[in-house]
Amino acid sequence: EMFAPLFPDAGYIPLKEHHATIQQLVLEGKSVEAEALIHEIKREAGLTQRHFTDPFVGAAALWLKMDGAAESEGYARSVDFETGEALVAWRAGAELYHRQFFVSRARDVVVVRLASPTGSKLSLSVGLGEIAYTPPEDPNKPDIYKEVVDQCEGSVAGTTLTQRMRFKDRWEDQKILGCCTVASVQTSGGSVEADGGVLRVAGAEELLVLIRTVPDRRGETLVPADVAAALGEIMADYGQLLDEHAAIHREIFGRCRLQLSSPEAQRVSGEELYKRSEVGATDPAYVEKAFDGSRYALIGSTGNLPPALQGVW
Repeated sequence: EMFAPLFPDAGYIPLKEHHATIQQLVLEGKSVEAEALIHEIKREAGLTQRHFTDPFVGAAALWLKMDGAAESEGYARSVDFETGEALVAWRAGAELYHRQFFVSRARDVVVVRLASPTGSKLSLSVGLGEIAYTPPEDPNKPDIYKEVVDQCEGSVAGTTLTQRMRFKDRWEDQKILGCCTVASVQTSGGSVEADGGVLRVAGAEELLVLIRTVPDRRGETLVPADVAAALGEIMADYGQLLDEHAAIHREIFGRCRLQLSSPEAQRVSGEELYKRSEVGATDPAYVEKAFDGSRYALIGSTGNLPPALQGVW
């Protein structure tokens, strides 16, 4: 639902009855004529303004900044397509760290876990803030973020981080006026204290962060304290939360399967399979991995709405 309100809701272009004609023009290589027909249909329907899909906009950015001067090395990432869980692993000196995360379908929260398999205690800063934003270099391109975002503000209360983003009230029929993102920070052992606009974690064995974003809908009242209270009712057990989610995700992902290679080849990393492949001679296991990865991305992007066809597709 987090579409930036860049364009007014002008309704759908009535193309259904003209679909066969437009398709035939494209098949005949007459793309200019097909585009002209679409513009004519828009004009007849009174849709004279630009008519594009509103772009997505990020709600907030979570950042975890580890203490210590040891340089990170051995960085690796992986995704379990069947459960929807992602893992990032790295070393800092002699210590190994794992950051695991998934978006729970059962609880409607992002779940992040940070721990050290080598038993190192965790000391870090946890922050929730405005997403990184880079203005367009081309002056002729619209600065979408500047056009739609009115203000962003964050706060800290106890072990909870809150970030609110407000859109400019641009249109009478604008349904989303912004959003509120709340992160509940919990630890096993150690301490958590507010330090300015961030939370300082010291000497913890494990860090668990539960994050929920709620759209600010026109006509409704959004109370951040209510969002925080709802997060507080969720059990702070990463394993149980993952099991709940994985049962739902696995059933969806397992509805079909493509097998082109052996089980041994399927365990080879995507990087290695890429090196083995070339145009006209793609490793079958690489095709399988691309198939599964694409399905994971589509399933993971589908909530109340399916993913929009934006970007290169």
